[in-house]
Amino acid sequence: MAAKLESGEDITNEEHQLIADYIEREKESIPRLRESIKNFSNAFDEWGEHILVAKYRELNITGKREAVKRIDELTELSQYTEPDEPDTSQE
Repeated sequence: MAAKLESGEDITNEEHQLIADYIEREKESIPRLRESIKNFSNAFDEWGEHILVAKYRELNITGKREAVKRIDELTELSQYTEPDEPDTSQE
């Protein structure tokens, strides 16, 4: 069917319906995909927080003060606080 579409050849009503059904199924899957991405993002955040806390607990008081200072410095830089740009190098 793809070859037909690329060549400009007419598609049958049945083929048209198959395409319409496919598009409808894909539209229905978008909310589930968004929820999956949100869940993954939340799990990734929790994992990172767990590692930060575990590493923080390994530090002595001087190290803990320095860690807090460095994290505070990172929050001052827009490259670490603004949303990441999507990676378009794979397109």
